[in-house]
Amino acid sequence: MNVPTASRLNRYFTVFLRWVLIAAVVFALTIFTGTYIRDNILRKVYTASAQIQIRAGSDMPLTAPLSPTPSPFQADIETMQSPDFLLPIITDLGLDKTWAKKINAADSDELPDVDALTHMSKILKLDVKRGTDIIEITASSDEPEEAADIANAIADNYKTLRDGEADHPLQESPVLILTRAEPPTEPSKPNKSFDFNVMIVGATLLSIVAASFTEVILMLTRASERTDN
Repeated sequence: MNVPTASRLNRYFTVFLRWVLIAAVVFALTIFTGTYIRDNILRKVYTASAQIQIRAGSDMPLTAPLSPTPSPFQADIETMQSPDFLLPIITDLGLDKTWAKKINAADSDELPDVDALTHMSKILKLDVKRGTDIIEITASSDEPEEAADIANAIADNYKTLRDGEADHPLQESPVLILTRAEPPTEPSKPNKSFDFNVMIVGATLLSIVAASFTEVILMLTRASERTDN
């Protein structure tokens, strides 16, 4: 017995609407859940950067001011990463006390020096901009102001250190602070625009799979019921 064309079209239309409805619900739930997790559960990380210039007239063994390799500035970077340089900054900013509340330090009010330096090494990044005599100091934190304070303190203290090494008080400073770090207004992690695009793609794929799987299950169920009857 032939099924009327109108009845067949209505059946297809019903299946299509059900498929679209299931896909839309799964898509919306996925986007909502992903957005909630990103904004309320995932740890936010803020980054702030300051830039300093190592002048060619300093007493560094700078043979090529615009060298594409960071090796002429290795001594500068090693100094800024050294415990003797970083520990006073950690103390002055009260980071040993702040970090003790965030890191399990055996009920201590202050984070031990070795732990504080280890944490600093994880959140501090020093990069020589390729082809220049500029060092970028980047600090990361879950607090925007803390990230900016760390980057600026390292820039300021290193300038003070190098100025104190000058042979003459009127000698041009070997270190110039080009830009100071500002507290960021948006976290660098998670990246909202990137994460949202990923969520869109993931939600689309998941909704298609979920709707198709549900429709297949319904078709198999109906076929089984007809067989039993």
